[in-house]
Amino acid sequence: AAAAAPLLAEPVFGAATLAVMPLYTLMLAAPRWALTRSLMSGVLPFALMGAAYAALVVEMALNGSVLANMSWWGLKGLASNMSAPLSLSATWVHLLTLDLFVARAVYLDGLARGVPTRHSLVLCMMFGPLGYLLHYATVALARALRRRREVAPVVGGAEGAR
Repeated sequence: AAAAAPLLAEPVFGAATLAVMPLYTLMLAAPRWALTRSLMSGVLPFALMGAAYAALVVEMALNGSVLANMSWWGLKGLASNMSAPLSLSATWVHLLTLDLFVARAVYLDGLARGVPTRHSLVLCMMFGPLGYLLHYATVALARALRRRREVAPVVGGAEGAR
């Protein structure tokens, strides 16, 4: 008998993808809004993504594919694993969650340091580690510019009045 088609792979894939979009929109469009700060400082977005991920893993366990698709040794094994809809959907939810976690770290750090984050958050949406790297390059640049302003001579100061 053929294995039953997965029930959750497609709907969870779509729902999780849509679920993170408003969070990114809030961080980009209204970073100082109390609702944005509250949502991104709390656990709710990550608890919901974790529940979606858990539902996929439970379905894989119930249909026996959780162990059957655990070929992680080498690219061929991983590619084979990703050909199963449940595994691919679970991996996608995992990546969405990790990218959102990185984006939250960038967002909160940017607020605390007074550093712009929009450019980094855009990268975090699909390329989490690159967004994180860009953020810390931005932090270093902002720090250097602030130091430069602190030591810049004042034109027309006391000596210029003579």
